[in-house]
Amino acid sequence: MEKNTTTTKKPSGGRERHGGGRGRARARTQEVKEFEQKILDLARVTRVTAGGKRMSFRCALVIGD
Repeated sequence: MEKNTTTTKKPSGGRERHGGGRGRARARTQEVKEFEQKILDLARVTRVTAGGKRMSFRCALVIGD
């Protein structure tokens, strides 16, 4: 007996995706900080407009030595 098998190939018209994300993590070099900083408040602010919601962030930051 002979078996008939069919195989389907993926379309080769574009790049294959390998997951999402924000890109590759890069090695950061430690730099000497001249000032210290402290985040006091971080808030997400939503403003409702005619076309939907507009999101922004608000931050209270203290910088000093």
